[in-house]
Amino acid sequence: MTTDDRLEPTPLPPNTRMFSGCVASGRGIAGGQVTTHQERLRRLTGVALYPGSLNLILSEPVRLARRRRKRFAHGLYIWPGWLSAPDAATEPHHTYPVWLLRWCDAPLHIIEVLATERLRTRFDLHDGDRLQIHLKRRCLSPVAPEERLLHAAIWGGRRGAWYYSHDDYVASWLVREPGRWVTQNHSLRALLRARWRGSTAPAKTAGRAP
Repeated sequence: MTTDDRLEPTPLPPNTRMFSGCVASGRGIAGGQVTTHQERLRRLTGVALYPGSLNLILSEPVRLARRRRKRFAHGLYIWPGWLSAPDAATEPHHTYPVWLLRWCDAPLHIIEVLATERLRTRFDLHDGDRLQIHLKRRCLSPVAPEERLLHAAIWGGRRGAWYYSHDDYVASWLVREPGRWVTQNHSLRALLRARWRGSTAPAKTAGRAP
């Protein structure tokens, strides 16, 4: 790792919103994607990202704005953000620039964090540790009340590391069918609005999140 790759604290910009999440072990898929698309990611972010991600289970459903995303591969997108993490070498908490990774069908409480260093090593993180991420408000899209209810029905009581440790549930009808309308790219409210208006939009675009 060069000096340019080291993750350094930066001031938090105005008009951001904070979300809390717990660290969880994932499936190791992101590392391969980052490695495969390293040059594309470097062009998009201006930095060389570590080939791996930090998985966070958010305490509430969060949808990221489509218009602010950067696509680096089919169905894979990143957004800029900041991470608050303990750093014993400086102040108790600083904010660090990171990139937030999501795929199109990601549940709204799952997010992966990319940085120029391995975050678990840099901050001595373990499963269950709680961190905060910050996003500019313009990078957020609203989650409707009915979407929060559906999300709670499907994932309530199963947040923890359930998504990463129960593949049978993730592949179940409940998650694949009604659950798809509370994911990053699919909005239950948009679907209901389209049906209410008698939309003639193709099925592949109906219900897309903003």
